[in-house]
Amino acid sequence: VGLTKNNILDTPKNISDTAWYNKSAIPGQGYGAVLIDGHNGGMSKDGVFAGLDKLKNDDEIIVERGDGQKITYKVVENKTESLKDANTTGMQRLLTPFDTSKEGLGLITCAGKWVPRDKVFDKRILVRAVAVES
Repeated sequence: VGLTKNNILDTPKNISDTAWYNKSAIPGQGYGAVLIDGHNGGMSKDGVFAGLDKLKNDDEIIVERGDGQKITYKVVENKTESLKDANTTGMQRLLTPFDTSKEGLGLITCAGKWVPRDKVFDKRILVRAVAVES
């Protein structure tokens, strides 16, 4: 996905899918930071990132590319932030590798309370991870 007309990260159309941000690194390229977003849930069921807030440091995340290549990452940070903080500094953190000598992975999803006026949740869960040598 790219950015919306309001210059915010677009989301997958289905709550069971994730979306790779097309201005971030490509999984497995060995440098930079990959950014993937997904939904926490919908009106009647959980989304693909429903348990994102439960990831702990050293938990492993495996990303499988369309060509079958699998890249393993270890969690190094998991934060829940206000929407404002996520938009101002959080996204930049996700797009910057935690360890610049290794490929990074950033995951993001919505959390918190629904704000009907703005049609948005008021918090974001941001997870950072680093690639594990294969």
